[in-house]
Amino acid sequence: MEEADQLCHRVAIIDKGRLVAIDTPDALRRRVDSRRSVEVRFVQFSGRPADLAPELAHGEVTPLPNGFRAYTTQPGALAQAIAVRAAALELRIESISTLAPTLEDVFLSITSHSAAKNGEGRTS
Repeated sequence: MEEADQLCHRVAIIDKGRLVAIDTPDALRRRVDSRRSVEVRFVQFSGRPADLAPELAHGEVTPLPNGFRAYTTQPGALAQAIAVRAAALELRIESISTLAPTLEDVFLSITSHSAAKNGEGRTS
């Protein structure tokens, strides 16, 4: 998918033999704003992401070594909130990044919506 993002002017997504989306990579990524994220890593971290931002208690968060990735529609605001709270807790941030959705995120989002419409469940 990374190659398609870099090399293609338009990308088509096919699900179960049906064309479900076709557009530029940027336009496709904008369709899934909820897949934007903040990735933060600490020098040392053993707490819970919700200790750094209350909204993380109910959001989608993926654990990482010494940190986590949190999905949000407002990654800049979330990154700022995490940085402020981490400073108050005297946690040293090693890195913090805001990330746009990938084409893989777009594909998974679009094809899972297609499966939900057809009454199918996704299994991994």
